[in-house]
Amino acid sequence: DDKEILELLYSETKGDNWYNNDNWLKTDDICTWYGVKCSCHEDQDCADGSSIESLHLGANNLVGTPPEEIFHLSQLHTLWLHSNPIEFKFKGIGKAKNLIDLRVDATGLKDVLGVGEAKHLVSLDLKYNQISGKFPAELLNLPTLKSLSLTYNR
Repeated sequence: DDKEILELLYSETKGDNWYNNDNWLKTDDICTWYGVKCSCHEDQDCADGSSIESLHLGANNLVGTPPEEIFHLSQLHTLWLHSNPIEFKFKGIGKAKNLIDLRVDATGLKDVLGVGEAKHLVSLDLKYNQISGKFPAELLNLPTLKSLSLTYNR
């Protein structure tokens, strides 16, 4: 369930210390939580809730490793975790069938292991990280990718 996934994200990234955690864990309506954007889709009864379509938590002092369950948010299309001291992992990203925009720039990311499973990504921002070595071949497995930023890596 989306709420449980967000609660896990909060606990795994020390949400009590975020710069802005307005409404997180304080209300059952996750669509009012800071950085959470929801929408109602045709196949849903909107009175029963909406789906999370984006998480905008960049530059918010998330610390730790965001759980791979974040990729189980079925309608998530935008995930912005940039400018946070997190240990981001791409494990499980293949389950995020609607994810098209991912920003994990300036997070200290060291590799892109697993990113090749994100078959629907259109935009991927990896700049200002610690990625080094040869061009990550996994990036060539992203058939819909139109925008890639890798500047300012090692």
